[in-house]
Amino acid sequence: MKKRTYTLLIVALYMSFVSFGGVQARDRIKLAVMDFHEKNTSPENAEAVTDLLRTALFNTGRFVVIERDRIQQIIEEQKFQSTGYTDMDQAVEIGRLLNVQKIMVGTVNKLGDTFVINTRMVDVMSGVVDVAVSKKSTGGESNLPDAIEEFALMIVDRIGLEGAIIRLEENRVLIDLGSRDGARHGQVFDVLRKGETIRDLKGRVIGTEYEEMGSVEITNVEDGFSEVRVREGSGSIELGDIVRSVPTEQSDYGDIYPVENAWYKIVGMHSEKCIDVKDSETNSGANVQIYSWHGKANQLWMFVRSGPYFRIVSKNSGKCLDVKGASKNNGANIQQSEYHGGDNQLWKLESVGEYFKIISKKSGKCLDVKGYSKENGANVQQFSCNGGSNQLWKIEQVE
Repeated sequence: MKKRTYTLLIVALYMSFVSFGGVQARDRIKLAVMDFHEKNTSPENAEAVTDLLRTALFNTGRFVVIERDRIQQIIEEQKFQSTGYTDMDQAVEIGRLLNVQKIMVGTVNKLGDTFVINTRMVDVMSGVVDVAVSKKSTGGESNLPDAIEEFALMIVDRIGLEGAIIRLEENRVLIDLGSRDGARHGQVFDVLRKGETIRDLKGRVIGTEYEEMGSVEITNVEDGFSEVRVREGSGSIELGDIVRSVPTEQSDYGDIYPVENAWYKIVGMHSEKCIDVKDSETNSGANVQIYSWHGKANQLWMFVRSGPYFRIVSKNSGKCLDVKGASKNNGANIQQSEYHGGDNQLWKLESVGEYFKIISKKSGKCLDVKGYSKENGANVQQFSCNGGSNQLWKIEQVE
């Protein structure tokens, strides 16, 4: 039985109650959905899409959705400009005035008979984007209602659920999450056991260790609970263990990902410097850093798709971005290595406006510049995704 231990920082402890880190059962998120901004379509179409999404999100059982009239009242009272629909700071301020936990902004883009819907869900307290999802709907307006219902489920999946094992018998295992919580047939959960409380040198609680004991999958859903089968960890799982949903692999890529057979530079939001193989080395194990753009091959990368993931290949060496030792730990080093198909060489791109989080399939952690450094040669590592600008990357085609 494979086990791992990880630590959640205090900010993650807060997010675990209200964001994609795992929402406690029956704690619905108070959400305001701003009218989406239209691109190549009419304001009426964008408003209709937004209203459909509000209804679909409410029907999932995960959200308390604020009525549009109340949002409009705040906008008019505070004399916000129309940019409030897309300006992040203004959207967060509207969210605070509405006393919601999350606020959603987005765009509706019409390309022929295809609608592309992009959304970002922002945590009002921190101002951090913690969910960004894209959905494509083909076939014109008639297919939009079904597509938006699927879209709402994608958003719920990214937010996640957290509950507990409440019955553990030889032939029956139950968790305290049901259909009214947003649980559904086939959903997979990690089983975690709470461990040691982590304190700083002043004795303040800054996190908790959790040990992964296995995983379960829902086989039958009732209103207030679900029956599950044990996928991994039989004999290790105990009554009272925490269950936390595992996001499914997103198959709807939209129009926001890089194309194959093209070379890109990967530019950090915080530093405006590029992902770079140190000294243009070509050997496996060569270190990856950030460096000012100079256009040489050790700063050029190709994104080769593998399902919803990519391997990221250096033009200079033909080798891939790789998490050293297939580690799942914060601070694990990023290097280049010969491709071997391991999950530590596969990466998912999660859009945040014009930028992306680059997330390891192996660990679920983000490509990160150590210590928020902006210096040439600053090391690139993996770290728990926290929305920091040192974890956001612009992917710009060069060749």
